[in-house]
Amino acid sequence: MASKTWFEELWIGDLIRRESDGAVGKFEGLTDDDLVRFKYEGQIHLEALSAFAQMLHNEKPSQPKGTKSGKVKKFVRREREAVEPKIDLHLTPEDERQLDNWPGSELHYQITKCEKFIAKALKAKLRDIEIIHGKGDGILRAEVLELLGSHPEVISWRILHAGATSARLDV
Repeated sequence: MASKTWFEELWIGDLIRRESDGAVGKFEGLTDDDLVRFKYEGQIHLEALSAFAQMLHNEKPSQPKGTKSGKVKKFVRREREAVEPKIDLHLTPEDERQLDNWPGSELHYQITKCEKFIAKALKAKLRDIEIIHGKGDGILRAEVLELLGSHPEVISWRILHAGATSARLDV
């Protein structure tokens, strides 16, 4: 198995330092041309990978230009939140309590819960997910299928059986 290069280890939002001026910003991903999307002072900059390589390979990065004195903070990788690849949209006792203060319908609550699950799955880079909507009258299933069909990051979906649907995400 080939070892990963340093940029394949980065997560969106990780702090990185630009070598040329010591600017610290957030890693926002790579373009199709392998340029680093680097968010600094509220703006996205596109830079060559080589602009960041030295900083990430040094154990003790040099002091950024323009700083007076003091230690340079080490970059710490955040742990990914563990996300199960499956959600059951049947209401739990906790959901019932949440519904007491929910401004919308029960169906709206379940679809919102499904939308939040998809967002977490995308953040966790899950490629395949399963949504258990139950059999019932098919109302929730129809809403879930409409959500999946209109979501820009859902590549495809298929009904597994009467009570569940799987989806493939664009991660």
